[in-house]
Amino acid sequence: MKSLTATLLAAQKKADRLPYVEAKVYDYEQGIKRLHWTRLYEGAEPDNHHGIAFDGQGAMHRVRADTGWAEGKMIGEDDHASDGTVDTGYIWADKFTASVTGVMDQFRVKVDGPGNLKLAVYADDAGEPGTLLNALNTGQAVTAGWNTITFPDTSLTSGTDYWLAFISDAKITCRYTSAGKVKRYKVQAYAGYSFEDPAPDMSNLDGYPDLVAGWRAATPDNLLYRQKIASPDAGSDYTQWTLITDNCHGPCAIAASGAKIYIFYRKGDNTIRKYYSHNYGVDWTDAELSTYADVLSMAAAWWAAGDIVVCFCAKATELNAIVLNSSTQAATEYTHSEPATHPLLNTYGIGAAYETDHMAIVFAGKQDDTPYDFYALYRTQLSNAYNWLAWEYFITSPDGEDVTFEYPDCHIPSSPEDYEQVQIAAVEKFSGDTSYNRPLLSHAVRGSSFQEMAYTEPKPFLNIESGYGLRFGSTAYYWWLERPDGVWQAPRAAGDPTNLSANIISLTQRVGEGFTPSLVIELDNSSGQYSGVGEGLVPSLFKRSEVVLKLGYKTGEGNEAEELGRYWIDAWEYTSNRQLSTFKLFCLDGFSLAGKWSARYQIRWNQSAVAPKTVSQILAALTCRWGIYYYNAGKPRSDPLDNLYPDFVIQPGTSGAAVICRLLSMIPDGLVFEGYKAYPKDLESDEASSYTYGTAHVILKGNYGEAVPASRIQAIGRDGSNNKLLSSAFDWDLLALAIDNFHSDYDPNLVNTTRTQERAVAILRRHAMEANTGRIIVPPNIGQELYDVITVSDDRCGISSRKYRVIAIQALYDRRAVTYQQRLTLGAP
Repeated sequence: MKSLTATLLAAQKKADRLPYVEAKVYDYEQGIKRLHWTRLYEGAEPDNHHGIAFDGQGAMHRVRADTGWAEGKMIGEDDHASDGTVDTGYIWADKFTASVTGVMDQFRVKVDGPGNLKLAVYADDAGEPGTLLNALNTGQAVTAGWNTITFPDTSLTSGTDYWLAFISDAKITCRYTSAGKVKRYKVQAYAGYSFEDPAPDMSNLDGYPDLVAGWRAATPDNLLYRQKIASPDAGSDYTQWTLITDNCHGPCAIAASGAKIYIFYRKGDNTIRKYYSHNYGVDWTDAELSTYADVLSMAAAWWAAGDIVVCFCAKATELNAIVLNSSTQAATEYTHSEPATHPLLNTYGIGAAYETDHMAIVFAGKQDDTPYDFYALYRTQLSNAYNWLAWEYFITSPDGEDVTFEYPDCHIPSSPEDYEQVQIAAVEKFSGDTSYNRPLLSHAVRGSSFQEMAYTEPKPFLNIESGYGLRFGSTAYYWWLERPDGVWQAPRAAGDPTNLSANIISLTQRVGEGFTPSLVIELDNSSGQYSGVGEGLVPSLFKRSEVVLKLGYKTGEGNEAEELGRYWIDAWEYTSNRQLSTFKLFCLDGFSLAGKWSARYQIRWNQSAVAPKTVSQILAALTCRWGIYYYNAGKPRSDPLDNLYPDFVIQPGTSGAAVICRLLSMIPDGLVFEGYKAYPKDLESDEASSYTYGTAHVILKGNYGEAVPASRIQAIGRDGSNNKLLSSAFDWDLLALAIDNFHSDYDPNLVNTTRTQERAVAILRRHAMEANTGRIIVPPNIGQELYDVITVSDDRCGISSRKYRVIAIQALYDRRAVTYQQRLTLGAP
């Protein structure tokens, strides 16, 4: 039972009580503000190791490695025997799909004699030539054979369609015959012609492709670049880079604080270098940091606002934190490996961020294990005494499934709002026939600390490919993401919620019993105020936006209410008739969200191997997957909750709701979903009553029933030597009436007599609770909570001071019917 003010407690018992209902919508994901990313820059820099940091003046600093590329075809035809040549006096355009992402800087054309050509590249517009991307409008001389012509830098994206266009002053350009090839043409004189933007309307000539192609020239390798953007925004120029060195062999990282910017990189001699500025990037120094060798990836983060910057290095089987004092340039190294508990075969990237008094760290690796090796994302920490926290993985993929996780990063702003948490990004790579490098995003759930491992299910969030991952940063007003060819920002401010209260016509709230939807709100839309969700008057209302519901009463102190839950919009519906236009929201609670989650892969915990966990720890590891923080609310807890280590396997595709029900069947506790949190509570039979109905708090309607429950329970398990264990629980009053309702439960997780006896007692109590039922309708008790024990007196039914447990709650409000009620479903205490 929640604590209520004296005035609110008195108001809900008055005969002339006046309701107060409030609902506000926030653009939150279980208490965490959703990040809406806008891409500010789309370039053509090759993907490689990279990083981002912001100095004390708010300037953005980026770093990127460039291993260069070999000369190669990006789009168009390979060599073929010519079937003929195309006529002069026409524009010709051939449609192709780019095979790689990058900059096309060569146009290649096969001709059978001398002449001149003008060349162009068009974007595709619904299957036709569209926007002009680049052109050479001066004639380019060619001779027989393949000709390579330098072309203005043109960014192409793998898998995207483009049109290679040309016009010639002679009948020289070779073509061949191939069904299915797409081609367009238009009559046009060569002399004086410049390619139009957009492309003109053209005619079809499919099946006769021209021998044209777009290539990229070879570029230098082992380069390291830096960039400074003084006031980054949508209008900034992100194309300008300054070369640092031509001796960078692989990983790099960057961190900044105040006027200091530090770049770390691996040199060709297998040492680690520091390239740093103490005056906002005006002057730079290049020096050796460490001889730590064979580094595969790096991250860097500043330790609060002091002098310490940490360079994190990952090699195949070990992590290293190089702690550097930026004032004295003294460096100390703290290496860490866990060959016994997490024997690594390799690592695939590392990310780090400062959080309160420690460094939060994520890294990707492949672990040697039985019965199979697997790929995983791990978390660890570096304490303020530079001690490492034990590694623990939070997402895995078995070896042989062609799925790996690589290049993670994590970040949290230096002064986070209460709706901000550590964000984690990584790349999911699939190497099968439909290969992809897909960025995933996750975050620590609200209320949790990084070391608790309470992270949401990593999920796709940007429609891009990303081989080397994305790197985070933040400023006072924005979150930032970057990779060499892209910069994204997302506002940090939560914005004002949408207040639905004045337009609420009716609502139904359900708690317990697994109702979906859990909250339905009907709103007056007679003025069309909800016709533009996600914009205008309702900017925070999107699918899965968070609804904060408060119920209460009007008191002498004003409108008093308590938060009775947080819900997430799963659907909406518009209705209109001659009298009324309405907008109805259908919302989910934490348990309903569990029903929407399903396992992406097999998840397994064993009693003694493969990360054994108690039932409580498994619940904590699961609820966070859909954004719910499992915590200890100070309620009674059963012994099995914290001491039963089950063999527990979740198969791919299993819903979270089914998994939760399986776990709860092993223990006597219930699980209470409380907004974006959940907590367990042991349903003890001797729990004291927390509230009384039927005296000062009137019962409007009641019904009470009793059925015959199970009278004998038998729990069966196996000990470590495979000996049978058998324990029983009895209802002797029923047995004395010759009622032998028997129920048996076998569970190999019951490995001793204590566990089997607890299971038998718990099952007997659940049967009793479900058999002695009732329902009362009352004016809403704003403090009522699920699984509270209450006292009921209803003289009309001969019920006097009888104890019940509340196993479901339903609140009803309808201003048309002048209804404001609460329906409590009761069970045995």
